[in-house]
Amino acid sequence: MSRDNSEKLKRFNISGIPLIKSVSEMLCLESIFSKYIYSYGNETVASVDALLFLIWNITLGRQPLYELSKWIEDIEPGCHGLDKAQVASFNDDRFGRALDKLYAADRATLMTEIVVTMIKKINLNMKRVHNDSTTVKAYGKIAGVTKDGLRMAKGNNKDKRPDLVHLVFSLTISSDGAIPVHYKTYAGNRTDDTTHIETWNTVKKIAGRSDFVYVADSKVCTSCQLSHIVSNGGRVITVMPNTYKETKIFKDELLSTNIQRKVILKRKVEEGEHNNEYFSLFLGNYETIDKGYAIYWYLSSQKKKLDKHLRQKRVGR
Repeated sequence: MSRDNSEKLKRFNISGIPLIKSVSEMLCLESIFSKYIYSYGNETVASVDALLFLIWNITLGRQPLYELSKWIEDIEPGCHGLDKAQVASFNDDRFGRALDKLYAADRATLMTEIVVTMIKKINLNMKRVHNDSTTVKAYGKIAGVTKDGLRMAKGNNKDKRPDLVHLVFSLTISSDGAIPVHYKTYAGNRTDDTTHIETWNTVKKIAGRSDFVYVADSKVCTSCQLSHIVSNGGRVITVMPNTYKETKIFKDELLSTNIQRKVILKRKVEEGEHNNEYFSLFLGNYETIDKGYAIYWYLSSQKKKLDKHLRQKRVGR
């Protein structure tokens, strides 16, 4: 018996789509998006569906917009439940319009609802969060300012490229699994020491509590920011800048007094039997002159070696 030459085999892709789809359903993404993304009611495929496909693709494929229609065409139909006509309607224009609607939506509230839903669904521990920021640089002339004042600008470029404009990108993650719970971009000339009150207020709203530990670098060490967080029931762990008077006072005390210290952590830093780093805590009660915040002085054996190496390098020049 001969096979009909008109028959053709079609290979479909499944990949990790069932897993990503189940996560999307657990987070109620379709329902949440539908609250904020308006619909004309006569669309072949809803903009929310286009956005969900974009989320799947960013996670699994990362094709550019003009290749997404082919990517969707190759997905096993059982993964999305769309008919052939709906699948054929996807093109880069459709994805572009969906992204325009997302841009016009209240994205801050949308993201907050998604994160709050995620925290509840997976019972994420929000007792401690970590915040840091970086700069995202750009080349060429980029004109324009968004409706909320976001613009490329020159500032303290962390890539050591003061000639380039950039944005400031702030990210906060949970200590439980390092899961992102908040992010925001700022104009390039925004300094890090002015962002923490806004970030802490938002994370407080997301966590539904104020007593979480907020871990950040020394840029949070301003009187205004620390006072705001502490007076509202928050707690902060940070590194005190050398510009604080307390730093000089303690260093002077070290030169004149033998302060006892206790090893509180040992960890291996390289392959080898004796390559361990030690962290020692100086014993005693210390606090800031203003407000009386607790201070803990530590000594790192690796940093001690590094500082010695840098001093010798400078002397040898």
